[in-house]
Amino acid sequence: MVDAVEVVSARTGVGHIWIGSIVLAGATSLPELVSAISGAAIDEPDMAIGTLLGSNMFNMAIFGAVVLLATRSLRPDPSGAAAGLVAIVMAAAALVFILVEAPEVGRMGVGSLIVVGIYVLGSFLLFRFEQRRKPGDAIGWSGTGAPEPAAAVISLEGMMTLRRAGEWLLATTAVVFVASVFIAGAADGIAQTIGVSGGVVGVVAVALATSLPEIVTSISALRRGATGLLVGNVFGSNVFNIAVIFAADVSLDEGPVLQAASSDQAVTAAFGIGLMLLALAVVGWQQSQRTIRGAGALILVGYVIGIVTVVSLGVESR
Repeated sequence: MVDAVEVVSARTGVGHIWIGSIVLAGATSLPELVSAISGAAIDEPDMAIGTLLGSNMFNMAIFGAVVLLATRSLRPDPSGAAAGLVAIVMAAAALVFILVEAPEVGRMGVGSLIVVGIYVLGSFLLFRFEQRRKPGDAIGWSGTGAPEPAAAVISLEGMMTLRRAGEWLLATTAVVFVASVFIAGAADGIAQTIGVSGGVVGVVAVALATSLPEIVTSISALRRGATGLLVGNVFGSNVFNIAVIFAADVSLDEGPVLQAASSDQAVTAAFGIGLMLLALAVVGWQQSQRTIRGAGALILVGYVIGIVTVVSLGVESR
């Protein structure tokens, strides 16, 4: 999947951050999409929202681990920071509408309409931002510690064709989609068996399972030095996850999914926002290696604290 997306980026001239945030993140976030829709369809809105917000936290844990493993090769990336900012704004909107009772439009909640609107606008602005940058401006991570070359200046010699890359992308995406179909039903059974809320299972177990594609593609992108794809995929997956709230809202019969979910999910959203702010500080500004490693460690510690807190709240509410 990473190979195919990198070829599409090189042959079309679309920047790594945008294609990582939209194309790669959309493909690797299919499990979250299917699980959230399935959770809402079986009247488990707490599990649906917990899966999406918990996956956001886990994606940041992936980022924190990468920061610790590749500290020396880190460079500021304005496009990556822009993608992170969109993710934070969308997560903050979701947090507000979990806590605040908002009007409905038909059966849809205003909150889900707002987050999908931010997703569309943010994707467009990020695309325009990357298109306006010069090829030499694309800076990110590389295995050598040097700035990562933009897609426009990558040699096309020996690369697969755009059509073949598209075929591979569709094939690998189909595999991810099929594997994700069975997750929500299994998670519901786990929640009933061990006696915890669906939100806890969503935040911990389902979020971990649905984030496995992000782990694999992040490792692959890091090994290839295509770390613009890595940053775009991690932040873009969080953006996509919040946008999926709209699809979950469509699938739920009992009203707006954000209001139907437990207020405990506001805690999950808040932890996710905090972790993304730390990641944004790493990507957005030049930092010393000690500061970068410290931020990576804080992200991982924050993830663990967040999981313990969410599990404690879920067990008490059950």
